[in-house]
Amino acid sequence: MPITEARRSSAVVLRLTGDFSSEAPDLDQTLRRAVEDDAVDVIVDLTDVGSFRPARALTAAERQRRDLGGRRRFAVVAGPDSDVRVALMLSGFTKIAPIFDTVDDVLQAWETDGMPI
Repeated sequence: MPITEARRSSAVVLRLTGDFSSEAPDLDQTLRRAVEDDAVDVIVDLTDVGSFRPARALTAAERQRRDLGGRRRFAVVAGPDSDVRVALMLSGFTKIAPIFDTVDDVLQAWETDGMPI
């Protein structure tokens, strides 16, 4: 379950790949570190994830971000017809954080919402 990090404008993009068939302490730690960094927005890219197991870690990370004051933005990317997106939507995740089709869609939305990136 590799997690890669890349910078895009004011955001760190965490790209997850694999099936997450077991617990993922690296994911929890990586998300925690990203949301604690007041200098970056966080985008979690689930485009290449084969299961919906990251949902619990994503929910915990977003709640932690809010508890810290929520000064930076947080979004998730999942394919429009993917099982991961369906699982996130059914679990009510969209009430916690937005889900986009691509990283570029996130960046564009943030820019057009009056919050420059």
